[in-house]
Amino acid sequence: MLPLLTMKEITVVFANIEDLLLTNTGFVSSLEERQKDCRLYIDKIGDILLTHVPNMGVYMQYCVNQSTAIKVLKSLRDSNPELASHLQRLRDENPTVRSLDLSSYLLAPMQRITRYPLLIKQILQYTEVGEEHEAIRSARDMSERLLDHINETIREQEGHELLKKISQNLWIGQGRLDLTAPTRHMGTRRLLKQGTVMKTKSGKKLNAFLCSDILVLTDESAKNLYRMPIPLAYAEVKDTGRDDTTFQISQAYPRGGDVVSLRAPSSRECQPADSVYNLVPQHRPPRLLFEVVLEMSSDLRAGSLFSVTGKIVLVTGGGSGIGKMMATGFAQNGAKVYIAARKENQLKEALVDINRVATGPKAEYIVANVGSKAGCNALISEFKKRKNKLHVLVNNSGITWGGPYDDFPEEKGWDNVFNVNVKSIFYMTAGLTDYLSKDATSRNPSTVINISSTASVEPGAEGALSADGNGTWSYQPSKAAVNHLTSTLALKLGPSQITVNAICPGLFPSKMTAFGLKTAGEEAFNAGQPTGRFGHPSDIAGLALFLASPAASHITGTHIILDGGARYLHHSVAPATKL
Repeated sequence: MLPLLTMKEITVVFANIEDLLLTNTGFVSSLEERQKDCRLYIDKIGDILLTHVPNMGVYMQYCVNQSTAIKVLKSLRDSNPELASHLQRLRDENPTVRSLDLSSYLLAPMQRITRYPLLIKQILQYTEVGEEHEAIRSARDMSERLLDHINETIREQEGHELLKKISQNLWIGQGRLDLTAPTRHMGTRRLLKQGTVMKTKSGKKLNAFLCSDILVLTDESAKNLYRMPIPLAYAEVKDTGRDDTTFQISQAYPRGGDVVSLRAPSSRECQPADSVYNLVPQHRPPRLLFEVVLEMSSDLRAGSLFSVTGKIVLVTGGGSGIGKMMATGFAQNGAKVYIAARKENQLKEALVDINRVATGPKAEYIVANVGSKAGCNALISEFKKRKNKLHVLVNNSGITWGGPYDDFPEEKGWDNVFNVNVKSIFYMTAGLTDYLSKDATSRNPSTVINISSTASVEPGAEGALSADGNGTWSYQPSKAAVNHLTSTLALKLGPSQITVNAICPGLFPSKMTAFGLKTAGEEAFNAGQPTGRFGHPSDIAGLALFLASPAASHITGTHIILDGGARYLHHSVAPATKL
């Protein structure tokens, strides 16, 4: 068959088949070796699964390539009688290669990758609780994440192909409307939903294509635009109150105002295949398009404005202190939370507390040290193995160092502090920008929250939070650098629909403030607070939740001081700083 194809056609049709074969061969070889060692039966397989399951990522290119390869093969068979005859002869003479014919051949690898989670679940079911059970459970979770990633990528590819197809027939004036062209501020346009709607008065059917930045309405054949695409950033969706399926889209831009009244068809008016109703669970009313557009437009309900439900959050330094407080707040409000820190035991303990109150997916931890670029890259790499997108990055890791003014150390006092407090913010944000931009929209952007300190604006380096004769000479400059880096990143990432803000906490109970609270006493610190108290978990968690919600979508580059007004009272006890 290969001599009948060009190199380009071979590349498209067979994709990375060699990588697949090598990966599966390695997997099988490991199993065979283990079986030889175990003789009668394999009693330990978790380590093999953990080693080889990550390599199943090679299926990604192959599975995504299916639809293209099928089209190429079909076209080649239709246009090349010799190839068609060759394939038919193979099918007739050798049943073992019948799967080489079109979809059955290309579908086999996808069927194989979908079986891995099911197979591992069965193995897990018959494995006693212990180290082996934990290894197999991790392999199962890894395989499920991998399959989810592949499926989501396939959906994105299929959406892109559909936008490409309908673009061939859509014209604005003398120019063709290319729906696959990169957007000005949001990167690649993604197709979120498609369905049928009707004009409220005439009942005329329209095809609706809801993209990440626009709503496209075409005639029923999808060959002519019904109207100019509607930018979601300038659209407002209203429920008319007339019935459960009728809604209006108001557009204030660009021609001084426009309103289109639409109705989502009920299940009785349309065949399920072309009905919006078919795209939603049966217990919900048939108004998916209205609901999705509503979520992306001017919905002023508190439950929508301040929601973080379903968002994926990564918190560095999340094992203790205010990092744990914020992680708990996100988990308690329906977000999928990942916490990262150096100490695994601390992370495990924090995870128990966080998951005790989580209302969404269980939180997970990643052991990491962000004190170097290599450490940041390792954390980023591990996170990307688990998820294929990120909505909220909280750069919370921070350290300080106290020492005498005339003998302040260079490496521990300056280099380490700036490595963790400043450089890690840059490397973590830069390394995850592609993931942050995936789901970001102008109304619901992704968010980077950098934890600074009131020390960034309070110059006092000596106080009750440090020992007598010592000062935190590098901490204040490092936090001032965090503020400026926050503004710089906000300017850089704004066009990608990513907001970047800094929180500057004052005094919060934490390991870093324990020394001062113990030596000076809580009463002394409270006396320096206009509110009469220091920070509570609800204070820092509430602000983080706000900045990560759609309510803060137009806030970026800010440095928000959270100190209960302590900066206005300059007592001699201590500067108002989280440290």
